Amino acid sequence: MVNQALTIRNWMIGHYIVEYEQSGSDRAEYGTQLLQRLAAEFKNEKGLDERSFRSFRLFYVNYPQVGVYLDESEIRGSVTTVLGID
Repeated sequence: MVNQALTIRNWMIGHYIVEYEQSGSDRAEYGTQLLQRLAAEFKNEKGLDERSFRSFRLFYVNYPQVGVYLDESEIRGSVTTVLGID
């Protein structure tokens, strides 16, 4: 159950990065240093560093079909809760 929850969390963070921070593109704009900025914002959170954010983004890009199994209202509420965004 824990592995499933972490997998969903990681996919949802990847979803947030690609769809909201990168406006749906596969990569952030050159020079924005998006993943470094996110890592700096969450430096006190275990498992949320630049390398992890890169992995989460790749996970979402490679497996977008995971979202088919999730309720979209859960995705929107959970991602912003996980990342502490209003």
